[in-house]
Amino acid sequence: MSKRILLGLFAVCCGVSAMAQPTRGQMIDHIVARVDNYIILQSELEMGYENFVANGNTPNANTRCELLQGLVMNKVMVAKAEIDSVEVSEDRVLSQLEYNLSVVLQQIGSEERLEELYGKTIEEYREDLYDDMKENLTIQEMQRVITEGINVTPREVKRFYERIPRDSLPFYSTEVIVGQFVKKPTTSTREDARVRNMLLGFKKQIENGEATFEDLAAKHSEDPGSARRGGNLGFVSRGNLVPEYEAAAMSMKPGEISDPVKSQFGYHMIQLIERRGNQFNSRHILVRPRSGQADMEEAFAYLDSVRTRILADSAIRFEKLAKEYSEETFTASNGGYFVNPNVGGLRISVKELDPSVFFTIDTMRVGTISPPVVFETPEGETAARIIYYKERVPPHQANLADDYQKIKAAVLASKKNDALMEWFEEARKEVFIYVDPEYQNCRILN
Repeated sequence: MSKRILLGLFAVCCGVSAMAQPTRGQMIDHIVARVDNYIILQSELEMGYENFVANGNTPNANTRCELLQGLVMNKVMVAKAEIDSVEVSEDRVLSQLEYNLSVVLQQIGSEERLEELYGKTIEEYREDLYDDMKENLTIQEMQRVITEGINVTPREVKRFYERIPRDSLPFYSTEVIVGQFVKKPTTSTREDARVRNMLLGFKKQIENGEATFEDLAAKHSEDPGSARRGGNLGFVSRGNLVPEYEAAAMSMKPGEISDPVKSQFGYHMIQLIERRGNQFNSRHILVRPRSGQADMEEAFAYLDSVRTRILADSAIRFEKLAKEYSEETFTASNGGYFVNPNVGGLRISVKELDPSVFFTIDTMRVGTISPPVVFETPEGETAARIIYYKERVPPHQANLADDYQKIKAAVLASKKNDALMEWFEEARKEVFIYVDPEYQNCRILN
């Protein structure tokens, strides 16, 4: 089976593109394979084929067979997870479901538009997706268990590279190393007081029986994932939420409602539902204070001073200041640099850069730092940043010096793929597998 197809299937989609496609009304569906009690429909196979082509791949006579084999392997993982008691928590399923749904809604535009496209309410749509999301996360967990502990040595990377014929080495497009230093505008004392008073007003309404916590959360909370569940976050273990939230929740009695609690995300009003040892179930209403023009100007002035210091003194390094003072946690931990999401490392293809970053560096010279610019954070907040354009690698054929991380990722993927195939050979003996006669020539079980 093609490793390209297999690894793509083992990545376990249920991503936005799969979620955002309406069901085909005209297709006459039927079961093409079964693993224990789990079925694979013709429509699933066809959607996999369409996604394969849409991603720029060239199909051949065996593509559908290879895709079906990957789908069968995934169902075997789900069936074996049941046998081996490998589970994913309800909170993980709901959290991922809400995240994916929020991205779909962002793409479509509104809940009303989604309901119009699918002919069902948002709740019905969410229920339809739940089982698929749980299955996909179960497959991911099984992959993790099966491939846990697999590593790659530098010698393996070198040997792998040397075995590739020189005329078969891949050609990479332009890559860059780019960093950011982020400053979030502070909010005025008056704005903070406005938000606190709003939440205290909600608390009074609840205590007076004028409204329920769930209704107010659904209407006013700025945490879209939990707002759709009446603010409920479900059971979480200590260490998984911001410290201010956890400290407040763990000091409360079940049913108690907190005064506003400030964290990096804004102000929370929290209600503890239940506590079990180091786990607790709570709901909250999140409201973010709004920064004004003066606040943004202050952030710009701060970033201007940081930029001036770095440009004026070569001993002051961007990486050190970003790591200590940038207010975007993930890039700050890497010295301000963006990380390639596919293979690790700092070099990123310009095709994979966030468009706002690409258009900023497009007018910059390598080694320079941009003036402050406004941007929107992944959490939907408006913030300011300066961009450091450190390095540009022109288009080139793969080599160990420039592309070690990518070659290492390919070796690791190959080793994991081999481990998954070996596991499948043993696991399929423990489950019942049926393949429709139409696909017998695929020789999936051989």
